[in-house]
Amino acid sequence: MKLPSSEARAAWPRILEHKWYISERLGRDTGVRVAAIDYFENIYVAPRVYRRNDSLPPRLRMMYPLNWAD
Repeated sequence: MKLPSSEARAAWPRILEHKWYISERLGRDTGVRVAAIDYFENIYVAPRVYRRNDSLPPRLRMMYPLNWAD
């Protein structure tokens, strides 16, 4: 998984908090690697990427309704 450095920086304290939480729940130290994998697999919600309308390809004529004005 590749994250921009700003997102990675923001995720780090959440991963450490998640490590504490799952370690307490399991009654043992889970380690940062396990906590990070579990965090990204089960908790992290990736931000949505929206495309600008002008970056879309032009619509084909057949995609317009039949009564479309010429």
